[in-house]
Amino acid sequence: TKGGKYSNPSKIKVTKTRLSVKTGKNIQLRVKITGKKMNKTGKKVRYVSSNPSVAKASNKGVITGKKHGICTIYCIDQNGMYKKVIVKVVK
Repeated sequence: TKGGKYSNPSKIKVTKTRLSVKTGKNIQLRVKITGKKMNKTGKKVRYVSSNPSVAKASNKGVITGKKHGICTIYCIDQNGMYKKVIVKVVK
């Protein structure tokens, strides 16, 4: 509603849209949520992997390479906006 205490996120930024990780290694994603008058819960991000058998994403944005291949990690905010990150897992 108009004039509320907090607002929804308006933009989501990812530092890298393509990255490479070795099998068994980890890499941290850097995601920034922006908007006017946002509270702590408005800045939370959910990470979803298109193929968890290739690369797995934790709740904190840590990507773990499982096996050789390519998949997409979706960084989703509470408002439903998202950014895609292409992950290539190499041996």
